[in-house]
Amino acid sequence: MAARGDAPAGVAAAGRAIDAAARICLLADRQPYPYGKWLLRAARDSRLGPAVTPVLDEIAATIGELSDPPEGVDFRVWTPIARLRQLRAILSSNLPAIGWAGPWVTDLGLNLPLVFRGA
Repeated sequence: MAARGDAPAGVAAAGRAIDAAARICLLADRQPYPYGKWLLRAARDSRLGPAVTPVLDEIAATIGELSDPPEGVDFRVWTPIARLRQLRAILSSNLPAIGWAGPWVTDLGLNLPLVFRGA
């Protein structure tokens, strides 16, 4: 998406990733999801929140790079793309500590678009 200049698709995918990460935080605490407008606030208060939500905030703050990318910079190092990869690593390393295991935890990229997997 980012590599082919499809900014709306990139922004939509990043939004879905932010939403999914916030929901994982709540699932880890066995908490129900609140309405969307309170989802990130609830995620901040979860056990994983301190590790995850600063990255979510940075992705949201830099999402404009997907529609107005820095010139001459490979898309893989654009801030929102790099932070999405960082987010994947944070979740993969923290979820086993709370008892979650399996390939869907150790390779969260299985369900991410190729651009976020680093392909």
